[in-house]
Amino acid sequence: MVNIERLRTILEESLILIGVLGIIFVFQPIYIALYSLGWYMILFATLAYVVFTIVPADIGSGKKLVVEYFKVLLIILIVVVVFILFSVYIAPHMVY
Repeated sequence: MVNIERLRTILEESLILIGVLGIIFVFQPIYIALYSLGWYMILFATLAYVVFTIVPADIGSGKKLVVEYFKVLLIILIVVVVFILFSVYIAPHMVY
């Protein structure tokens, strides 16, 4: 039988690694394709981390589940808005 806590730890560490690799791709000065790929990696890792790790595995009542999902939705919305604002801010600086 698979230990859920161990699987959750492996998933968290993998998502953090993908996010860090995405940051490295964003700040490398050589290939513009890696820059774009880096943003996609950061977005994926952030959203997946929020969805898979912030929602508790052991929620008892349905009302508490709804409250937790609304919290997660709010966090995702904030992350996406910050991501878009940062992209809009940094895009003009990437033009040669």
